Amino acid sequence: MKRNIRSFTALLLLLTLFLCGCGQKSPAQEASENTETAAADVQEVRDAFDRFTDDLFAEIISTDALTLHYELADPSLYDIVLESIDLGLVPDVYDASDMETEKEEYARLQEFSYDSLSRQQQVTYDLLEEYYKSSETIDAEKFFYFSEPLTVPSGQHSLLPVLMAEYAFYDKEDVETYITLLEDFPSYFSQILAFEQAKAKAGLFMSDDMADSVIEACRTFIETPESNALIEVFPEKLQDLPDLTDAEKKDFTDRNQKAVLEAVIPAYQDLADGLTALKGSGTNELGLCFYENGKEYYSLLAAQESGTGLTPEELIDMIDTRIDEDMNYISQVIQKDPKVYYEWMGDLSVGTDDPKEMISMLQKAIKKDFPAAYTEDYLLKYVPESLEESMNPAFYLQPPVDLPDRNVIYLNKAQIGDNNLYLFNTLAHEGFPGHLYQITYYSSTDAPDLRKVMSYTAYTEGWASYVEHMANKWTGVSEKLAQVLERNDEITLCLYARIDLGVHYEGWDKDDIMTYLSDYGIGDADTAQEILDYIIGDPGSYLPYAIGALEFSGLAREAADFAGDDFSLQDFHKYILDIGPCSFTVLRQHMAKDGLLPVGEQKAALAR
Repeated sequence: MKRNIRSFTALLLLLTLFLCGCGQKSPAQEASENTETAAADVQEVRDAFDRFTDDLFAEIISTDALTLHYELADPSLYDIVLESIDLGLVPDVYDASDMETEKEEYARLQEFSYDSLSRQQQVTYDLLEEYYKSSETIDAEKFFYFSEPLTVPSGQHSLLPVLMAEYAFYDKEDVETYITLLEDFPSYFSQILAFEQAKAKAGLFMSDDMADSVIEACRTFIETPESNALIEVFPEKLQDLPDLTDAEKKDFTDRNQKAVLEAVIPAYQDLADGLTALKGSGTNELGLCFYENGKEYYSLLAAQESGTGLTPEELIDMIDTRIDEDMNYISQVIQKDPKVYYEWMGDLSVGTDDPKEMISMLQKAIKKDFPAAYTEDYLLKYVPESLEESMNPAFYLQPPVDLPDRNVIYLNKAQIGDNNLYLFNTLAHEGFPGHLYQITYYSSTDAPDLRKVMSYTAYTEGWASYVEHMANKWTGVSEKLAQVLERNDEITLCLYARIDLGVHYEGWDKDDIMTYLSDYGIGDADTAQEILDYIIGDPGSYLPYAIGALEFSGLAREAADFAGDDFSLQDFHKYILDIGPCSFTVLRQHMAKDGLLPVGEQKAALAR
């Protein structure tokens, strides 16, 4: 509203000066002063918008002490002081107050003059508007119990031990907070269990097979309490605080062990026992579509996880089309040059089994097609043995917004195995030019802190998958085989994503998966069951990887076709990295606005 009042007042002032015949100033002087006034008004709007996004950032990262610590190394930068130190709240009943807060935030957003904002602020505005508009159309209460904090393999029971093991100690207060968080495990897990009990009453509790997986993961983590990972890594972590006395180190070490043994271990045991008691209350062993409202929920989930807003039918069309294109491409290459097939079937290797040497290879290889990295520093760690069976093959821990140099890549020896080509591609995904490279690059820009914590999984995982596929050309194989491997990797992701859509939207079972995969020469019963179990355990999880990768590869082709000889892959990548994590809808809108795509080509890469 202030924007409209300010514009109207300025207009009245100009009219008054003109009608009163104030002739002391020349028209040129008046124009100059008017321009300065307009510029001041624009800056005022931009400053206010920055304050608005800073407020949102502070609100988002203040939900609990663990989130705050991982997003900000120094909360005093935003004058954030938490009322309590805990792992957060897991409500077991719907609370409409969050929706009211979002309505108020949306109303505040709409007060800003879009044309007065900087280009970067306009992107942020578009993303916030997209989110709030989408949120308005969703019946959050109806879908409240469809969410699942204990997904397999990346649920809270698996992630929390790693996050606590990596909890950085910047000062003594951090150690105190850390121990307090360990002591909060019983309360936090009891809230999760209460939520699972409420899900059971609503007829939405997990299948017995999924419950068994979670229970097994919990019991594996606590089977040797005295040598628990959280006890073993703690003394080394204290070395980050060199000014601690030996007495203080011993006191902290004793308190940590006590908290693990008397709080963390019992919390896992109680969660496992509570889930065991709930077994048998699940009403569905298959996809979400078999629940009441499940098909509608999955449609919303698919639109969000794909970052496109497309319907499941449109996503299926997109995936099927791309699989056919990639299969035809591979077939044509091999028919024209059979040597590519024999090279493919040979012993593919990158020449080293050392992960650090592989990362060094990647850091050198990307310099041609990607802008300079913000940092090449990282720590390489391995998943604790007690978590190997329940964790992903690898993952990257994003650093705090105000400390972008703290980058950790975790590898899971049990999941990766001895395939060094797979390891190389995995390091491209997690490291360079994947997650570590992309996130630290964006952190080096002047983007608002809010944008650095807004989650767009299809962008981040899509980017990492896109460059992982591209990494095949850096392994030393022939150019033709590299292109075949890239298309084959794309097909593999698409198959999983298509099965995800089949299971949760079309009602596929194990036999349907076997039939679908048999068209591609694979699909034995054991493989089909393993895929089904994973997809049921984490609905929609393959969509951001597959659809995101398709979008980026599709955008590269579209931008290259539009630019012709002027196209630069490095410039394309720089644009994507500079604009930062966002939905593909907003990305395409701005690429068209900035002249990288034809105007009107903003829709997702459907059937491209």
